[in-house]
Amino acid sequence: MRTTTTREVEWDEQQQAWMLALALYRNRLCARGHYLPNTGAAEAEDRYWVEHPDRCHACTALLAAQAAYLDGSHAPHPGALIWHAERR
Repeated sequence: MRTTTTREVEWDEQQQAWMLALALYRNRLCARGHYLPNTGAAEAEDRYWVEHPDRCHACTALLAAQAAYLDGSHAPHPGALIWHAERR
């Protein structure tokens, strides 16, 4: 008796194309998530303004906790620490 196993590909061609397009898009984002073909174009210069900053309260809590923790020199390798912020 002979058995044949047929495996289905994890992602079909359409799904692969979507993932490739997503990767190409993400490669064109600046560090803050702006799409560089638009925001980095010559005609975009002086076309943006910032009235006031928004604050991420989770980042504020994380940075305050990190500063207090590291001031006490509790961690020899602070870059290896993983910090989490949870909403109360």
